[in-house]
This record gives sequence, C-alpha cells and structure tokens, in this order.
Amino acid sequence: MSGPVLVPGDTCWAIDPTEKTGVLYDARDYYRAFYRAARSAQRFVCLMGWQFDSVVHLLRGEDVADADGPVELVSFLDDICSRNPDLHVYVLAWDFNLVYAMEREWFQKWLFDWKTSERVHFEFDSKHAIGGCHHDKMAIVDGWLAFAGGIDFALHRWDDRAHACQNPLRHDPSQEPYPPYHDVQAFFTGAPARRLTTRFAERWQVACGERIVLPHVPGTAESLELPGAQVLSTDRVAIVRTHAARVAPAAPPVREIRQLYVRAIQEAERFIYIETQYFTSKAVLDALVARMRETERSKLDIALVIPERAEAVKEEIAHGLRQALFVRALCAEAERTGHRIGFYTTRPRADEAQMQELDGERPDCTYIHSKVLVVDDRLFTLGSANLTNRSMGLDTEINVAWEARSPDDEALACDIREARLSLMTEHTGLDAAEVRALFGEPRALVARLDQLCDRDDARVERFDPTTIFDEAPLRMDPPDLALDPERPLIEEDIWEELEHGAKSPFAAGVAAIDKLLSTRHDSAA
Repeated sequence: MSGPVLVPGDTCWAIDPTEKTGVLYDARDYYRAFYRAARSAQRFVCLMGWQFDSVVHLLRGEDVADADGPVELVSFLDDICSRNPDLHVYVLAWDFNLVYAMEREWFQKWLFDWKTSERVHFEFDSKHAIGGCHHDKMAIVDGWLAFAGGIDFALHRWDDRAHACQNPLRHDPSQEPYPPYHDVQAFFTGAPARRLTTRFAERWQVACGERIVLPHVPGTAESLELPGAQVLSTDRVAIVRTHAARVAPAAPPVREIRQLYVRAIQEAERFIYIETQYFTSKAVLDALVARMRETERSKLDIALVIPERAEAVKEEIAHGLRQALFVRALCAEAERTGHRIGFYTTRPRADEAQMQELDGERPDCTYIHSKVLVVDDRLFTLGSANLTNRSMGLDTEINVAWEARSPDDEALACDIREARLSLMTEHTGLDAAEVRALFGEPRALVARLDQLCDRDDARVERFDPTTIFDEAPLRMDPPDLALDPERPLIEEDIWEELEHGAKSPFAAGVAAIDKLLSTRHDSAA
C-alpha cells in the first residue's frame, strides 16, 4: 500500500492504544466470552444492538458446565446484578420498524423490566434519521473491555465453527432448528473501550433524556480469558463509524466506513477478500470498477463470500435484484480488464443418513451474516456494516479495523493472514494444513476457490445471482426503489442549512424543503 488506509477523521474515528485485541469467530465463542466478562463486571455492563431476545441462551452443550448461574440472557443479567449490588446493566435496542414486528419478541421492554432487578435498564432508541435504523452491535464491561461486530443477542444467531448440517444445539426456544449461521466479533481493551463507553452514554442520553455515569474500572489483559479467540499482535485498534446527520441535537453526517472501503480498495495491490450479508453499495461497486480499470497497476484477485439467498422476501426485494445486477456487472468488468473475481457461498456436507432425513434435498447453506474486508493481508476490518448503501451513509454502524503499516508490523500482517486462513478453513470445510497450502500465498485465490467448487469434499460453491424477480412479468429497476438509500431524504439537507447559517431548525427545514422541491422541478423540466 502506498500510504496508510486508516486516517483518523477521514477513514476512521480514531486509532487508540489497546492492551489486547482480536477476533471471536461465530456466536458460540462471542456469547461465552461475553458471559465470562459480564460475570466479573464490577460497575456496569452496556449492551447496544439492532435486536435483542430475552430468551436467547448464551451457553449451550458442554459450555453450560462452566456456568455457575442462569444462561438465558434476561435471567443472566438479573443474576449478575443480584450478586453485585454495585452493578448496573444498560440495554439500548433499536426501536424497530413495524416491518419487523412479526419477527421480534413482543412486550420486550416489559419482559426485561419485569423479570430483572431495578438495576437492569432497558430502553428503545428511535432517535435516528427517517428511514434509518440503529444497526451497530456492541457490549462494554466496566469501560475496560468491549466487543463490537455483527452479532446480536438474538434468536437464530448461535452456531459454532463447524456449521454442521444438523446440530442439536442449534435451535430456538421452541426447539425448532435453524440453518447454520456465520458471523464474527472483535474484542479490545483500554482506550477504544472507553471511547465506546462515551459513545454509549451519549446515545443513551439522546434516546432517553437521561444522563448516566459509567465509571471506568481498570482491568488487566493477562486476566482476560477468551476461549476460541484469535489475539492480534498489535497495540492499536481503529474505530470506524457511520451515522446520518442529526438535527436535534445537531450532529453532522459521518461516513468513515464508506471512506475506509473506498480507500482500501484503491490501495489494493494483490487481493481483496470480503464477507458480507448483502452487496448493494454503489460506492463500493464504483471503487472496485475504478480499481479494475487502472491499467498500469497489478491485476487483483477479488473473492466475496455471501449468503445463497436473503433471509426473507422483503430483503430480497430491498437488496436481491440490485445485488444480482452488481454481481453480473463486476464479473463482466473483471473479464474485460483481466482481473479475477469470484462470488461464493458455503454449504455443509450431509452424510447418507442426513440426506435421507432431508428427503433428498440439499442442506441449507450457511447464512453469511459477517461483514469482513481483508486487503493484501495488511488491512482487516469487521463490524456491523454490510456493503449496502444504508450502511455507508444512513444507518448507525460501528466497525473495528487493524492495519499493518510498515515492516515493523509484520507480526500483525501474519496474524491478519492467519485470520483470513481461519475464515477460509471454516468456509471450505478443509483441514487447516490444506487451506494453508492452497491459500497461504493468495496468488490465484479465485482460481483455487473455483477449483474447490468442483470438489465433493469442499463446502464452497459458486454463488448463483438468480433472483425471484428474474422471471417476474413486471421487472423493477433497483435505482428506482427507495429501500436502500445512502442518505436520509431531508435531515441532511436541514443539517447543511444549519451549518450554512440558518437561524433555527425550523428555518433550516423550510429552506431544505424548498431546495428539494426546486431540484425535483428542475429535474422534471
């Protein structure tokens, strides 16, 4: 890379010193890490997320043997407060849109309030741009340890790294099984955890009108036990954000995640590895196309691991057709420019008995919920932000990033490579030694993944961009659908008017609406 990708105030919020940081793979490892950390909390635990379910089990199977109390989320939070009279737990959940009403736990605030100590505080947060949502997911313990990534404390998230075709532990409270599910979460101690503590307190005050005091309690990295975690050899970590403009209280838009992706793609020299739930971001598409069209630079291998299909029809409508068009456009661009690009999904293998139980149907693919970018084994970011327009400008998101900037960072570069290989081992189902032999040096990354797609012993498969709309009599043009916007319709214009000297939010709103109507009139003319 010609220069650093992570630049505070541009492609990240800040780069903070940390005593210990790394990655937790899948919800089994994250949930049990959180369970241990929260059990030892002295003063506070803060949880922020897109979705919470009071009955989700944090520990399952053999992990329950390590528990000395309840493992169900709401009971666990009550238990840790009952054991420690100085402890407070704050849970801040997105006040979800009615579109999700049938998918969410009913009377959730009542459940958290009624079934727990008065020191467990649950609130919904609706203070965001019109059409947006709070999509960031984090947990903070005593302002010293924090987790951030793609994993919510919600149903249908728990799985282990085997992603078995059938797992008796992978079911909801009604004992209904659900398909394999993949995600990742970062952890870090010290200054970046304190930074997120401040962010949480600010969000709580905006959402609830209540100022909370979250006293920092120092911990020691040596005492931190996180089974299954990969520790990264670095003493710094970057926090990267998205949030839309806010009028009351006034705050400018922040698009650090968008800028990070664009800059990282521009700087790529050898390969780009991506995991994402959706791929509909016009900014990322344009960045990839622009990099591929730089004829004087090296040819790239670009590999994307995505779900076989959306979880629900509404998501297929919002993202499916646009994603299919983007996939086809990038494949055509790669063919024209000589770059190599591949889109993949991953499916567990079933033995004969399992195939009989499935009545001859193929097992469900592992649902990819992770949001990961690795560039040249020098830059690694993960978090809550999908490659959608919304995640780049409208919704509230948090990512974490690490960068090996110089020869002094070779240990970190090696660890980033190990993280990539670990993910590829998980997705291909091959043993670690073969994955290392195939992908340790990422030359011919796409060609080797394509070869694996034809092997019976590998889980990886080529992604099929066909959507439910391909044969529909009425075709929809994705740019005309207002389901995945990158910016709010009016709030950002109001912010700009305030920034340019409007005397009040009301005056700014009038000016913004007038500007919007004028723009539409000019377009129509």
